[in-house]
Amino acid sequence: MSMRSATTSASPDPILWIKDDTCGLGPFRSDLVETYWQWGQDPALLVGYGRQAPESLEARTEGMAHQLRGENVRFTVYDVGGAEPVPVGVATLLPDHQVRTAEYVVMLAPEARAGAGWEVRPPAWCSTTRSTSSTCAWSG
Repeated sequence: MSMRSATTSASPDPILWIKDDTCGLGPFRSDLVETYWQWGQDPALLVGYGRQAPESLEARTEGMAHQLRGENVRFTVYDVGGAEPVPVGVATLLPDHQVRTAEYVVMLAPEARAGAGWEVRPPAWCSTTRSTSSTCAWSG
């Protein structure tokens, strides 16, 4: 299932570090902050993140600036099933360096949850555990 009509188009040539026939992972991008924010307004995501109220775009923009400087590893998830990659979510690896493990979190656009976005788990685990030298990652 392609998410072409439901999501914001990516830049002409987004960077994809890893991909298969349906999904890919690229850098967490500050130019997509409004897209990420729109996905985060979904009631299911609000509940999943334990938030009581939606976040403002200004707060999300400020939060992203901190995230880009932080130690967590973040990726943009792309649907690559069409002519050009389209962002459909964010994958985050939250490393615990003391025990060399990490928590893996995926936020998908509502329209991507039944399609290619679900396939991000295996390739992202391989890539993210290698990129942080973790011995394991788990999905909650």
